Amino acid sequence: MEPVTDHALLLEALSDKVLHQLPASVWKEIFLGDGRNSIHFEHRQLTLVHADAALTPDAARPQWTALRQDLQRLAARYHGRLDPYVHASALATFEDAVAAVRMGIAVQRAAGGLRLRVGVVSGHCALAFFRAQGRLWCTPLG
Repeated sequence: MEPVTDHALLLEALSDKVLHQLPASVWKEIFLGDGRNSIHFEHRQLTLVHADAALTPDAARPQWTALRQDLQRLAARYHGRLDPYVHASALATFEDAVAAVRMGIAVQRAAGGLRLRVGVVSGHCALAFFRAQGRLWCTPLG
């Protein structure tokens, strides 16, 4: 797959991702307010760890909440950056592929009885950086 490099396509991908994963107020601040001026993109070689659980609404929610806390702790331990996420999925980005694999293994161990799928992939991607709600956000695209 070719990395997305066109600025307009990157903005479109960011808009779609923010719209589906973050509160609408964040999208409005970024694309209708002053936040648009803060958007910039960087291309990097990264390793991504994706984890998701096959959950029905409200089933196993306490387990996922506990795992989400573990994900935050594990991303920090292995020097990754946890992407904003919703529902029963998570994405962490890493500069170091070995650290990413170690986190993937640790996530599987931390899942307990929760049925969890974990994947690790390395490649070129665009990182979108933007300011909203008083903080700097970073999320991978493509």
